[in-house]
Formats: sequence, C-alpha cells, structure tokens
Amino acid sequence: MLPSISQTIRNLRFAEKYLTSKKVEKQVEKEEKPKEVKKQYMRIGMTEAQVKKYQITNIMRAGIQNSQEVCRFEKEMGDEVQRKFSLPPPRGIYIPYDVLDYGIGEKRQLAVSGTGGYLVQTDILGSSFIDVLTNKMLVKKLGATILDGLTGNVGIPGKLAMATAYWVPEATSPTPSIPILRQVGMSPKTVAAYSDYTRQLALQASLSVEQLVKSDLALAIALAVDGAALNGTGNDSQPQGILQRSDTLLYEIGDNGGALSLTGVIGMESKVADANADIGNLAYIFNSQTRATLKATPKFQYANIAVWEGETVNGYFAGCSNQLPSNLTKGDGTALSAGIFGNWSDLVIGQWGPGLDIIVNPYTLAESGTIRVVVYFMCDIAIRHAESFCNCVDIVTGNN
Repeated sequence: MLPSISQTIRNLRFAEKYLTSKKVEKQVEKEEKPKEVKKQYMRIGMTEAQVKKYQITNIMRAGIQNSQEVCRFEKEMGDEVQRKFSLPPPRGIYIPYDVLDYGIGEKRQLAVSGTGGYLVQTDILGSSFIDVLTNKMLVKKLGATILDGLTGNVGIPGKLAMATAYWVPEATSPTPSIPILRQVGMSPKTVAAYSDYTRQLALQASLSVEQLVKSDLALAIALAVDGAALNGTGNDSQPQGILQRSDTLLYEIGDNGGALSLTGVIGMESKVADANADIGNLAYIFNSQTRATLKATPKFQYANIAVWEGETVNGYFAGCSNQLPSNLTKGDGTALSAGIFGNWSDLVIGQWGPGLDIIVNPYTLAESGTIRVVVYFMCDIAIRHAESFCNCVDIVTGNN
C-alpha cells in the first residue's frame, strides 16, 4: 500500500532536516579538526613567525661579509637542530626541517635566469624545499618509494623465495611453507650539491630570491640522487645504481648491439613478467637519444604510430634522463645507450636527518664576483627485489 501524500511530505521534511543536520555536523567536525603537522618528530618546534623570519640568504650574506652576526638567528636555529638530535658539528649551519618543509602557499614574484645576474619576473606557487626536492626527482615520478626521517642504519625486508600455497582435503593440514627472508641494508651516505650565485643576488633581501635558492639547491640534490639511483658505481661512498647491479635482469639485442624495436620493448617487459615482478609502478626510462629514435620508430611496418607515444612506451609511462649512458660498448658496437624497465616502487630512496647542512664559500669564485653555496644531504638507495628491473645496455640510436 502506497503512503498518503501527507505522509510522503512528512517523510521528505524529516529527510531534509536529517540531511541538513548531518551536513552541519560534518562542517563543524571539519572546522574543529586540528591541522595535521607532518613529520612532527623531525622538527625543533619553530613557530610560523620564526619559520618566516628564517632566510637562507642571510647565511649567504654572512659568508660574504665573514660575520655570523648577519645570520645569528639562523645559527641559533641550527644549533638547536644539533642539540635536539645529538648531531655532530656541522660543516656550516644546519637548516631545520621546520624551514625545509614550509611552503609559502601563495603566489610570489620569482626571479629566474642564469645564476641571478639577469632577472625576469614570473608568478610561481611557493612550495616547500622538501616538496620541490621530491618533485624534481625523476625516479620519484617513475614511482620510487621515499623513506624520510631515518636515523641509524635501516634494514628493508625482502624475500628470496615466495611462500607456497596448496589445495588440501577437508580436515587436512597443508605442507608447511616458510618464505626465505632477507634484509636489504641502507646506511646514510652524504651527497654534496652546490649552486653558484652572484654577490649582488645574494645581498638581495627578497622572498623570491630565497625561493630561487631553495629551488636551485633542491634540483642539484635531485639530479645527484637520480644519477646514483640509475647508474651509481657503489664505490667511493656512492650508492649502487640499477645499471651497475649484477643481479638485475638483462635484455640483449645483439652481439654488437642493435636498434630497439617494439619486439625489444616487449622483450624487456617479458623478462620482468617471467620473474613474476610485473606489478606496482611499472615504467621505462631512456636517455634523449633513445627517446628520439623510438619516436621515429614505427610500432609496426607501415604503421603511423611510433613506439614512443607522448609520455608512454607500449602503454607504460616513460621518463627521459641523460644520466643514462650513451657511450657503452659491446662487441664491435660503440656509443650504445642504456634503458631500464621495471617496478619503480621497489627502488627505495632513504633520507636521513632532520635538516640540511649548508656552507657558503665566497672565495673559490671570488674573482668573478660569485659565491658558491654547498649543501650536504644524507641519503641511500636500495632495491628490494633485483628481478623487478630489466636493463638493456646495447641500444643503437640514430646518433650511431
């Protein structure tokens, strides 16, 4: 039996009141919910006013004038980082994580061009140093896992063999299966990155200059981390990169190298799939020479579709970095290029410490009126499962 019109109206009014009250409750809950503070354990507890007062350019000016009085506040904050986290004395001054993870959050005028000698204005959204650093890492865009705020040595769990599943009759116990476990070790390694600025730029008390310096230093660190992750030697305190590993998968084109076609691309994918590792953040990375060649290589004969389309290769995201070598040799082949396909979430970037160590060198380039700003960043790189990556190191490109 259908409800009467009056009953229907009462039901609708009740529903309207109920939904309105719930909407109000959610709004109140949203307004009363405290703002989440990221990585609180890595901070020294600076107020927002203190963070805004902190200027890396003050440290630069102090280096030029050879007087720490210019950056007394920044030095006090750095000393607090050392005290709170029991760190060794810095080479220069510690920059607190509170500062590095603070974003301006509004549009500013950023001066860009060269090393600061010639400036043009453009609007930018002021991101934190940490955000800029992460976003500039190509391996992060490919899907690498970032672990930050680490202390001491770290062991990342991995497996050498999978557990086994069985079909069993009713009331019968399965055969015991114990996976073989291993630990992938990570320990802090220091990378030094630098950027050069004119003395005139360093003496500017400008928020846009401050953001420019942060962006430059973040890019320098990101390039160093990318280079180590892709092709680090593993020697001289440098992490070992994917291409230098002997236990990753390998796809070979020919005795003297050869052109990489759709068949080769599928071959790289199949190597990873055959190892049951084709899950997670699957992507390619090649250098610019290989990218140019793949963009001119049709997928099929007489097809008007290239192997590299937009930002994808055979349906997978593809990145480009000239930190992949183009000077490899094999047999009679020379000037060969390398490429990698894999599950990039199994590439782990570990970051240590609650801040950066920064030092200003006004002497090395003094004759040209330029100062050098050096930052020291502690990180390490590990691969959880070597079979998650397939290398190809004998690619002939259009430049051969």
